[in-house]
Amino acid sequence: MKKVILLMLALCAISRAFSQSIPFREISLDDAFLEAIIERKLVFVEVRAAWNGPSYYLNEAGVSGEDFKEFFDERFVCMQVDEGTTEGKEFVKRYHVDTYPAFLLLGINEEELYRIAGGVSADELVEKARRGAISTNALPVLRREYDSRKMSKVRMMDYFLSLQDGFAGDPACISVGKRLLASLSNGDKLSPVFWPLFSDLSVAPVPSEDFSYLLKHPGRFRASIGRERVDAYLLYCYETLLSPVFTREGDEVVDRSLLDALRTWLEGDDLPGREALLLEVEVARAYIDRDYERAFSLIEERVSLFSDAKLWMLANSFKAIRAESERQVEHLASVEERVAETATDPELKLFLRSRPDAYKRLFDTGVYWEDLPLEQALEQAGARGILVFAVCEGEMTGRTDSLFAREGMGDLLNKFFVNLKVDAAGEEGKLVEERYGVREFPTFLVLRPDGSLYFKMTGLMDGETFEGRVLAGLEQESRTLSQRYGEGERDPAFITAFIASLLEYSSESVAGVALEYVAGLPDSARFAAENWYVYEDALLSPPGGDLFDFLLERRAEFAAVVGEERVETTVRTRYMEACAGILAGRWVAEEEGAFRLFSAGFATAPDKELSAVMEIVHTFC
Repeated sequence: MKKVILLMLALCAISRAFSQSIPFREISLDDAFLEAIIERKLVFVEVRAAWNGPSYYLNEAGVSGEDFKEFFDERFVCMQVDEGTTEGKEFVKRYHVDTYPAFLLLGINEEELYRIAGGVSADELVEKARRGAISTNALPVLRREYDSRKMSKVRMMDYFLSLQDGFAGDPACISVGKRLLASLSNGDKLSPVFWPLFSDLSVAPVPSEDFSYLLKHPGRFRASIGRERVDAYLLYCYETLLSPVFTREGDEVVDRSLLDALRTWLEGDDLPGREALLLEVEVARAYIDRDYERAFSLIEERVSLFSDAKLWMLANSFKAIRAESERQVEHLASVEERVAETATDPELKLFLRSRPDAYKRLFDTGVYWEDLPLEQALEQAGARGILVFAVCEGEMTGRTDSLFAREGMGDLLNKFFVNLKVDAAGEEGKLVEERYGVREFPTFLVLRPDGSLYFKMTGLMDGETFEGRVLAGLEQESRTLSQRYGEGERDPAFITAFIASLLEYSSESVAGVALEYVAGLPDSARFAAENWYVYEDALLSPPGGDLFDFLLERRAEFAAVVGEERVETTVRTRYMEACAGILAGRWVAEEEGAFRLFSAGFATAPDKELSAVMEIVHTFC
């Protein structure tokens, strides 16, 4: 799921360049209507939000700046409104704008004639504005024709596309699409004119009779619509049907008959990537049957068929598997190592290679001690989102064995920590002593993944006291930091520690703390490498949030500091996670609205996978 998005790297800069190309006039709405009457033009209004991403951008093969400007200058009196201003608020209320950016075409009688919602490319904006400027395509005209029940199929398609331009998820758009699709003959369905109906899942859901018709005649559709478009659509539909199995919702959503149908469809087609999809179907069946041994064997034998995106999907599905025997645990650890060997994504490799020892702990009755150098233990703790517990022992402190043999001690330490025993007499022991000021034995260190000290305990103690002090230490630092934060302390090192503490306890306030912290920084410090963690963490910078919007807007500056690949990986991963949340039904309507705003600037993507995801999710929303 983590590929570099090359085209989007210059998104914001290009957007700003084109913003100067549309001949916007600095006039009021009333004056715009007066000038439109004099010049015999329509009024074109771009409704923007300061927090939103770019409204449009130039494709490599798109229109030139001069052509773009000339198109709008010839046809429209153009103006912008910001939804945060007094005029903007009045405009938004008057024309019921709830999606940003939005482009409205208004007649001289002040009636809305057409609407284009969401970020688009320059080419798409010209295409849609051209369609909207044709008088017979005005929404009031189309609505009257539709209500008269005398509308031809082609005109009804015009109405559907016009509504879709305004917002694909509009109930009116879905209703018109379903009615039109039901009226089509088999010959009509093969026409490129009506293909947008099939590619809208709210109109032609998967599975459905219409989808089945496409599967029965893929060759005819490819000849008429174009192989690349049909294949991209089919590929995404298949993956959408399979994904619930791997997000652990499969028992409720996907049944065996659907998997059988998928296999039959794939075996009868020559879809690119067919072998990988067939393998995914077999693994999905094994998951549903809880035959994990078969699933593991299938993955081990043919893992090379999977892309990194699929390997990420499998890696996340492994986390939900409840192994029932030590043999199964060993097999799962072996599979993850095989997947790690195949993956090209370094973060995926690290994620997978931090997990096999965690499986072994499931069948370890006591504390599981890692045989790792401290730096590797810290790295593993970071990958797993936990801490490091290190016990520093001298020659005379072997009695801690009885402490850690206490019943329940493994449940406590294995849950929160990567556990290490450090021999004070060894080379690393001496380094640990010096680094953390160890002066007596035993000393118990709790360390954050960055190597900083969380808290320290010294001396022998009974098991009950030890457990109480560990739990109190975890809770006390969080409480102490909260008090200091409440008293106004905002030193960067303190804020970093406080955010880390809140993340460990999954505090709901952590995103607000991060936002306040960044808002108080000078502009140059917002791009500093030491603050990158704020933007990289999904809890601190969620889709649609101010921090992530800032990252999208200033991604070039971030890339110059932390590297282009790291920035683009974060952007793409966040986007795909948001898509998965909507498609899996985990987001409520309000969150879907936020997603539409967040994704508005990404109507076109540089790779087929992300393009298909975007198209379906925008429709789904």
